[in-house]
Amino acid sequence: LRTNNTDSINNLDYYWVWTKQNQNHCLYRVSTYLMMLFTVAVLGVLAEFLMTWRSVIANKKSHIYEELGDVSDTNRKRMEKALRFFEAFLYFICAALSYLLMLATMTFNTGLFVAVIAGLT
Repeated sequence: LRTNNTDSINNLDYYWVWTKQNQNHCLYRVSTYLMMLFTVAVLGVLAEFLMTWRSVIANKKSHIYEELGDVSDTNRKRMEKALRFFEAFLYFICAALSYLLMLATMTFNTGLFVAVIAGLT
């Protein structure tokens, strides 16, 4: 049996298109994975920064209250409530980021685990 020459050319074209699509798909998957690792590492750095900032605010709270010395009592109480609310909000954000990083670590993906450790270090 004799095959038509155009059939073999069409098969080669199909193979070339198929391999190009797979290469593009593979590059997309690798780039998405690397972007995810970078994002997780940045979240780790952000969580560590917020925890440090929260502790600095807690240590300097007395200095902040001293600077409010000549403010009326109602304004002073409002500012103290605002500072406590801000501290609570920072605590919430730190806890949420910590749990998110813990869940990323618990996926048993080595790349994510290394990204979390690198971000928290």
